Amino acid sequence: MIQFELTDDSPVYVISVAAQLSGLHPQTLRTYDRLGLVSPGRAAGRGRRYSLRDILVLREVLSGRTRFAEIRDVLGVAPDMLSARLAGLVEHGVLAREPYQEPGRRTRYAYRLTPAGRDLAVVLGALQQWGDEYLPRPSGPSVLRRRRDTSEPLHVGFVGDDGREVGLDDVELVRSAAHPAAGPDAPPAVPPGPDAPPAVPPGPAR
Repeated sequence: MIQFELTDDSPVYVISVAAQLSGLHPQTLRTYDRLGLVSPGRAAGRGRRYSLRDILVLREVLSGRTRFAEIRDVLGVAPDMLSARLAGLVEHGVLAREPYQEPGRRTRYAYRLTPAGRDLAVVLGALQQWGDEYLPRPSGPSVLRRRRDTSEPLHVGFVGDDGREVGLDDVELVRSAAHPAAGPDAPPAVPPGPDAPPAVPPGPAR
């Protein structure tokens, strides 16, 4: 992903430009907006603008940097801005704060991934994989995906319940009953079973 200089006057972009710069699909940016992972602004008469600050903060935590000072030093972000970004990720359940104390120092906090945050590694990995293929950096990928125990190269794909990868030509996207435009024969969104949650009527199309 592209590095951005994170200052209080960092540039913001219309969603199409932000998507192109970051290698993210515009709909993905909108999803991140709803999750609190990006910071949209608004300019008079020009609609919403997007920055990528929160995605970069999350990227650093996914890379193993969990302490405030580590993230601040890598991104070069102002402390008050970083505090706000981390607080937003905690509020949305992506990160959790854990206290720690070094000898002779006051208590500080590290930021650990929650299960929801950890699962975003797959999402960001898929987006980076797409960007490396179709919007490659002149200097090459900024991150390589490797298996921890063997250093074998990894890629993101669809996997069936049997653990085997399924090629894109064999993947079908089927509208479930929860889809706003689902037909009467659409399958249920959640397979029936004793632990299945109650059905929720589909909301209006967005």
